[in-house]
Amino acid sequence: MTNLLTVETFKLYAICSVILGLNLLALAIGTAVARVGTKTFLNPEDSKVNGKDSKWIDGTERDLPARFIRAHRNAMENVLPFFAIGLIYVLTNGTVLGAKAYFFTFTAARIVHSIVYVKGIQPLRTMSFFVGLLCLLGMMAHILRVAF
Repeated sequence: MTNLLTVETFKLYAICSVILGLNLLALAIGTAVARVGTKTFLNPEDSKVNGKDSKWIDGTERDLPARFIRAHRNAMENVLPFFAIGLIYVLTNGTVLGAKAYFFTFTAARIVHSIVYVKGIQPLRTMSFFVGLLCLLGMMAHILRVAF
């Protein structure tokens, strides 16, 4: 039974990890598209390649490319711990119901967070961040309970 449980929770983990990975890629592509669209680049060599009317900026801008960059950075800061904590949750025989609750809720919260971050929507951005954080903390509590 435990082996079946681990296989099922791992499948859930794998599905959510792929979705979260795709979200990171979408944010990276969004950044590139926004940079090309506004012709603003962080590196001087990029502005040279993209035409004489493009500009090199210092990274403190408050436009769409900057929003994508910040959303991407925030996603990485939260998704990378999920990859480790979620896998440890699976390996400590977390329940399928718990995996569904934690993994799917975290994944949905992070997708919502990415969208509302880029669009600049509050308080939904903060709420989705905390929902994801609570999922990570719940998995951590399970792991510590099993470890001790």
